[in-house]
Amino acid sequence: MRREDIKTHVYQTFFPENEKDLVLYDIGYDDFKEVKPYKVPRVLNRNALHYVFRGKGILYVNGKKYDVCEKQFFCVAKGVDTCYYPVEGEEWAYAWFSYDGELADEITSKAGFSKNPVMTVDKTFNESLLFELVRECNDVGKTGYYNAKSVFYKCLDVAIKGETFTSPVSVLVKDATSLIEMNYPNPDFNVESIANALHVSHSYLSRVYREYEGVTLSSKLIKVRLIKAAELLSKTPLTAKEVGYKVGYRDDVHFLKAFKKFYGMTTKEYKRKNSRENN
Repeated sequence: MRREDIKTHVYQTFFPENEKDLVLYDIGYDDFKEVKPYKVPRVLNRNALHYVFRGKGILYVNGKKYDVCEKQFFCVAKGVDTCYYPVEGEEWAYAWFSYDGELADEITSKAGFSKNPVMTVDKTFNESLLFELVRECNDVGKTGYYNAKSVFYKCLDVAIKGETFTSPVSVLVKDATSLIEMNYPNPDFNVESIANALHVSHSYLSRVYREYEGVTLSSKLIKVRLIKAAELLSKTPLTAKEVGYKVGYRDDVHFLKAFKKFYGMTTKEYKRKNSRENN
């Protein structure tokens, strides 16, 4: 699909739950050859990161004027007086993200947007990823939250220009861990399932998770399952076989071996020991 085939206005809102660090609320695309510009100064209640595909525009932040053109990001922080609109005859088209969270101010500052809200991207940025996100919203009517968040991270990585900054990765790691906590009872749930849900490659997710947490994703999944199994053994009358099924093991022999390796004792020994301590 050509960019000209995308609607002049594409918009999607997300309703993320249980996220605090970096929350993505909206994504959108506007082509101001058709969309009417909004030239009234305003104050945003969330941060907004834009990428200009084409054309030129003018940005005012706290009364200071900035010229913006294609292949540039511009970011407007929440709570500041702002106004931005296209240059007549050279109307811009841009994609945008609105975001907030406990790390939002730090990320905005680290990328340099607090000092200069406009940034020209280098050759490392693949704008086709952003275009594909917009195209999916245009064609299907919506996209997945983690798909949009993954593209957002890539924009941040480019904006931060390779500086040592782990916050986007930390959020990816946190999301992976949250998925494990929610899905460990499913025996079909594995590392590939996590990568697919987060819209990143298996190899990339495995690498950054190990670098950040010091353990592999697969070992984290096993650990969560076995910790949950230990809780069930000590607090319920369920048999070891029943517990294994409850925490995502189809093969009870595999479960029993994994449990003994992790805790250094059999499920019977663990249940007897912990049942006695709890009485």
